[in-house]
This record gives sequence, C-alpha cells and structure tokens, in this order.
Amino acid sequence: MVRVVLVSQLMTSLIANKLNDQGYKVGILDADITGPSIPRLMHIDKQMAYSDGDNIVPVTAPNGIKVISLNLIMDEESKPVIWRGPMIGSVVQQFYTDVLWGTDSPIDRYASELRGCCLDCHAINTNQGYNNGIYASEPGINDSF
Repeated sequence: MVRVVLVSQLMTSLIANKLNDQGYKVGILDADITGPSIPRLMHIDKQMAYSDGDNIVPVTAPNGIKVISLNLIMDEESKPVIWRGPMIGSVVQQFYTDVLWGTDSPIDRYASELRGCCLDCHAINTNQGYNNGIYASEPGINDSF
C-alpha cells in the first residue's frame, strides 16, 4: 500500500522535532481526523493512547515528543473516518481539553496539523488561548477558506 504524506504533516513533524532538539517539551496534536499520518512519521504507529479514567494519555515518541492522533485511539488504522463538521470539532476540542499533556513536565510548545480540518477545528484552535502553538495546514481542493 502506498502512503502519501502531505506537506503539512511533514512540516508539523519536522518543526516539532526541531523544537524538541532545541530543548523544548513538545506535543503534537494531529487534528487531521480524516487522514492522520503523524503517528507513522513519529514512529509510534504501532502504539495506542489510553484513558487513565479521567484523561487521555498521549503516546510519547522515542525522542520524548507527546502525540495525540485519532490513529492512536482507533482499533484499526485502516478503518475510514467519515465524520464531518461538529463531530470532528468535538474530537479536536477533546484533544485540547482531555489529553494529559503532562502535569509534572508540561508542554512548552504545541504543533497542530490541521490539513483537511473543518472550519470548526480552526475556530477551536484559535480559541484555545495557546500562544505557544504552531499550526500547519494546507488548503484542500474542497476547502472553502
């Protein structure tokens, strides 16, 4: 099977790795719900995020970058996700509010990959109040913004 990695996914991974190399504690929020590829790029695609009862615990890549992606909570990566609009926005909102990014060692910088995200996701990202985030996106054929 041929896998396509889009520019925004690659850039998100490269930027996160560079920030990590510079000593920042970095988290990647893969908000591309319908085509998440960040786990594969970060070499954690065989791992799963899990719940501690209250929060979602992200997967930590070998280099220490914490990652949350729909692929990390689905049983089968190859199952299609056909969600749209508010449902995708709800998942992205949960990634911000319910993921345990670290209390003893909080994240310094977030990198979010938003390609293919709905307008709800972009609004959620801008309304979170994070001033330490880097957001990568690229317009798709059907994007209206």
